[in-house]
Amino acid sequence: MFETPITVVGRLVSDPTRRSVGQQDVVKFRLASSARRRTEDGTWEPGDSLFLNVNCWGRLVTGVVASLKKGDAVIVVGSPNSSNSQRLREVAERSGCPNARLVDGARDLDWSLYDNVRAIAITAGASAREVLVNEVIDAFGARFDVTIETVTVSSENTFFPLPRELRDNL
Repeated sequence: MFETPITVVGRLVSDPTRRSVGQQDVVKFRLASSARRRTEDGTWEPGDSLFLNVNCWGRLVTGVVASLKKGDAVIVVGSPNSSNSQRLREVAERSGCPNARLVDGARDLDWSLYDNVRAIAITAGASAREVLVNEVIDAFGARFDVTIETVTVSSENTFFPLPRELRDNL
């Protein structure tokens, strides 16, 4: 079966609900997306709205339930040239996040996107410097009342040993 991936950026208008269908869990939520474009003077111009019902199955269920609530956004700090950072943004979008953005730092934030957001997840690509992540957090702290909560959806503990030839030379 061939599926055509699409990306819709918007806001959650209902909190995700989880239910079981047969042996699988499914998460359902409603997403609103408003088309908008940047004008020549740099302001944003609103457009028509689109409302979608979204169902997530399989491995997406755990991440969606743990991380999304009505109005949420995800910010990935990293270079637009980084495939790892791009992938994080894509995963957030495919998991149902209506407002997933890749920023190179605080200067790239479009503040109009965060006026009515209750919670924002901030993550970073593997090559992103920690100072850039802290700048984004500080920028939010300067504009909003910020409470930081660390959420762990899953942990990885895979160990990759050095090849024997390298270990023997240590």
